[in-house]
Amino acid sequence: MGNRFNVKLSTFFIILILSSSVMVLSRPHNTLDQQPTPLLIEQSGLVTREKIYINSNDDFQEFPGSGTKEDPYIIAGFEISSPVSDDYDLIKIEGTDVYFIIENNILTGNDQNSGSGIIIVSALNGLVRYNEVRDNSNWGILIAGSEDIIVEHNLVFSNMHQGLELLSSNNNIIRHNTISNNQIHGIASYFSEKNDIINNTVSFNSQGGIHVEEGISHIINRNLVDSNNGVGIWLGGAISNIIELNEISSNSAGIMFRDQTQLGNNPSDDNYILNNLIFDNTRGITSSNGSNNTFSGNLIHGNDGHGFDFNGGENNIITNNIISNNEYGYRSTGSVIQNVINCNIFDFNRGYGVFIDKNPEYEIIVRNDFLNNQNKPQANDNGFSNKFEYNYWDEIGNQDQNNDGINDIQYLISGDANNADSLSIPIRNMGQSNVNLDCNFGLNLATGYLNSQNAIKPELKFPVSNSLFIIFPVLIIFGISIAILFRRKSDF
Repeated sequence: MGNRFNVKLSTFFIILILSSSVMVLSRPHNTLDQQPTPLLIEQSGLVTREKIYINSNDDFQEFPGSGTKEDPYIIAGFEISSPVSDDYDLIKIEGTDVYFIIENNILTGNDQNSGSGIIIVSALNGLVRYNEVRDNSNWGILIAGSEDIIVEHNLVFSNMHQGLELLSSNNNIIRHNTISNNQIHGIASYFSEKNDIINNTVSFNSQGGIHVEEGISHIINRNLVDSNNGVGIWLGGAISNIIELNEISSNSAGIMFRDQTQLGNNPSDDNYILNNLIFDNTRGITSSNGSNNTFSGNLIHGNDGHGFDFNGGENNIITNNIISNNEYGYRSTGSVIQNVINCNIFDFNRGYGVFIDKNPEYEIIVRNDFLNNQNKPQANDNGFSNKFEYNYWDEIGNQDQNNDGINDIQYLISGDANNADSLSIPIRNMGQSNVNLDCNFGLNLATGYLNSQNAIKPELKFPVSNSLFIIFPVLIIFGISIAILFRRKSDF
């Protein structure tokens, strides 16, 4: 009798635990802190139909809604596949300013249309979410000349052009999408301003992950950019963008600044590259002729090439980074002028911690820690009037006999410049409370999210009623109490 009761009691507890686990797992997560999985579309419930073309506000009349912010038109629940056609976009919206939602559709070109999955042209106030867009011969999603569009929680893959492209479009939000295996870039922005690209997974695209060309004031935040055949995040002619808190790995380069764009030689200036994890790429961060950019708080580790590689440019600030296990930690070539390299940790790089070629000049290398870099000395200078001061070099350590905070011997820098750090310090800069550091000079950050204030802001929908989150714990406690009571009775 007792054994059978124990079996029943155990079964009861297992059911309660599983039920409560399901409810806990059903709760929404913090969407800015982790990558969400896009909603899986129930294919059996979709309605098969031909393409949808909206060329004016009046063309929305066949769909539910009234076009207001509170009651947008809704295009949902369709499966649209392309026949063999020279021009077949699956959903196209052009020249509208009413509010609309495109959601829960499967859009496939079957690799035989010459069109795209979703095209939005000269439109406002759209929300594109929970769609599967694949196998189109052009773009997965193209947004051109449009504003206040949110694109979220979509699966966009195996398209022959960009996965998602912004063209001359401002104040849009691209977030929580999975964009992979497209033949050009995962996400591309051309001639656009103030777009937020947040918390997307961008991987296995043939020519690169995120591409910003002639873009201004974008926020690229908390994206997973990995295993793209090209560059993880590429900027050309890009001004005042913030690239922050991204994980960038296994690309041909982690982040690349180029000065060759469709408009000619336009370098990328005044950008902030902050707190990114950049590892296992062919190269870490490369820059051609960019100026006044700030690189701070990044972990640049285990890249095959150099951690930082500058070819031209001036007045860039490289501060508070950890640069380890790369070829060189920092390399400058070409007409680099007045870059500031301060308060970084250079450790376990396979060559020099810092290498300056013959043309760079007036670079300042101050208050860095050089630890266990393979080449000795750990820095090389072939340039002109570059300054090394107050750095810690682990192979000489503490040589401060008179306790003035400066080593009594200078640290000789290799290279044709015959340079030296005559003010090297006996204790490490980073993490030492007794060293007065000014490691954030030049930083004036005002980061923010969600540029678009007019777009539809969808409410977070719980998969079950909120009240059930209260009821289930109460049921568990009640069940345990009943079980204990019956157990006591059975013991008599």
